[in-house]
Amino acid sequence: MKLNIIIKNILLFLVPCLIFCLNLNAQDPAKDGYVRLMQEGYEKLVEENKESDLEGKYYIKYYTEGKLTKISRVEYDRGKRQGEWLHFQSFSEGDLDLATIENYDNGEKEGYYYNADSSTDFSEEGYYKNGEKTGSWSITKNGALEKIEYRNGKKHGEYWRRDKSGVIVKGGYKNDEKTDDWTIEDLSAIASEGAEENNENIEIEERTKTEDIGTVKGKVLKPDNTSISLVAIKLTLNDSECIYAYTSFDGTFSMQLDKSKITENSQLEIVIDDYARKIISFQEFLQSNEIVLDKKGKLVTYEEYRSFYETIKSCSN
Repeated sequence: MKLNIIIKNILLFLVPCLIFCLNLNAQDPAKDGYVRLMQEGYEKLVEENKESDLEGKYYIKYYTEGKLTKISRVEYDRGKRQGEWLHFQSFSEGDLDLATIENYDNGEKEGYYYNADSSTDFSEEGYYKNGEKTGSWSITKNGALEKIEYRNGKKHGEYWRRDKSGVIVKGGYKNDEKTDDWTIEDLSAIASEGAEENNENIEIEERTKTEDIGTVKGKVLKPDNTSISLVAIKLTLNDSECIYAYTSFDGTFSMQLDKSKITENSQLEIVIDDYARKIISFQEFLQSNEIVLDKKGKLVTYEEYRSFYETIKSCSN
């Protein structure tokens, strides 16, 4: 009888543990240290405050109607969100773009934050301190640009906004309350002599620019010729200009560039953690539009990868 009770107690302990492990896909982290999860498995883990059970790094894939639409790289430290969280999302067929960057310290947002939605022309960028917005934040939405200063999570300081039509609004906040020095300026109402002639010149110039704009597509492969996602790619056009992209779930990427700015020194730099950094000339890339990574030489760490994609965000796309 006592033996049956002991066995029953052991089963009561082991079954929940087994279920938890199955939800983690048997906690099978890849060589890069990330546990691979599907959306359903991850959501099952975090429901009902079970997020406190998580520890380590997770790589989560989200599907909609059978198609991969989002990839997240997240990290937990003793059940609390920690480090930099990245969310790559598909805004158009076949493309995977960096949608959100969040930084956490001991479960609270801390540091740089970025969020964008290409489908609605929306983005916001700024910093958090102790879980609250701080400093200067920039927001774009439907052609309008807004800049707001924050302190301790409240609007505090200068405010500036320019809408799509050219109307500029200036003012300020103090502890979330508007100050009295707000102004509105309608730049769209300002006209100058010779506007028709200038417009004609602009049309010719824009037409010429459009003819030079083109889309370059490529693919990044592992040494065994399988695809690799989330690779950061920087194309240096010349001494002062560059553009960047990330590979989608099938290893493909695309860049829209001004072909007139390509020189014989234009080159691609390809970076992903656990592989060697690769630099090839743009002309060499065009021979096959494929880039094969290798593990010869110094391998890129995750910290170096993070630093690289932070740097390339200053490139104009």
